[in-house]
Amino acid sequence: AQSIGRRRGKHKLLRSMDEIAGPAVVRSQFETLFRSLCQEAGLPAVFVDPGPNPNRFGDAAQKEVCEHLERHQVDVVVLTGFMRLLKEPVLTAFQDRIVNVHPSLLPLFKGRDAPQQAIDEGELESGCTVHLVNAEVDAGKVLAQAKVPVLIGSP
Repeated sequence: AQSIGRRRGKHKLLRSMDEIAGPAVVRSQFETLFRSLCQEAGLPAVFVDPGPNPNRFGDAAQKEVCEHLERHQVDVVVLTGFMRLLKEPVLTAFQDRIVNVHPSLLPLFKGRDAPQQAIDEGELESGCTVHLVNAEVDAGKVLAQAKVPVLIGSP
């Protein structure tokens, strides 16, 4: 059920991107379902090698991401499932134009595994936050939030 939800969400994201002139997709994983969806939609998608540690974007990767975004004249960067921290030069070049979709009601449960953190803490309610990205992890200005109940034992 989780992968279906992700697939539907990414389909919706791609449909909304059809209305934007010149979207580009930068991926941090080489083979993904999202890559296939981008190809089907005719969107430019590039893979940026994260460097020696696949969980972190090194300096060269940060610079390459920035270059791709600038080359495609991107106005707004939307992170969904990116799971990497963006740093300089990206943060300066796209200040107040990077939006992240995070699976918790920030400021609660920042970082990875937010849904599991909510369950582990016994929360009865969690949700999703859309926020601006800054140098701190999941600490940018909140733009929108939506609440959902936590249903223990549901798929």
